Amino acid sequence: ADIPGVGQAVLVRMGEDLAAAQAAGRLALPSSDLAARIVSAVFLQAARDLGLGRMDARAVPDIVRAILRAIGCAPDDAAGRAAEAARNADRFARQLAAAGEEDLLIGG
Repeated sequence: ADIPGVGQAVLVRMGEDLAAAQAAGRLALPSSDLAARIVSAVFLQAARDLGLGRMDARAVPDIVRAILRAIGCAPDDAAGRAAEAARNADRFARQLAAAGEEDLLIGG
């Protein structure tokens, strides 16, 4: 089930982040809109492939790294940011699991 407004909020935040990267000279593309389209396209295809079992979750850091490289991030910076994203995703998953356990205890 979709959470109302989340998708739009993510797109707005991504646009802001990409515009800031472009202003800082870290984007190798002529526009942040083009970068957003590339990020969205690769993300959607990766999500489909993950959902269909064509790849597993261990590929997520590689996907993040590929997206960052596609929009002009230097290899070392892309690798570092992909590792950071993986750590954040793991932390978020643990927080969700803990919140779910609390809901079960409270609701049970």
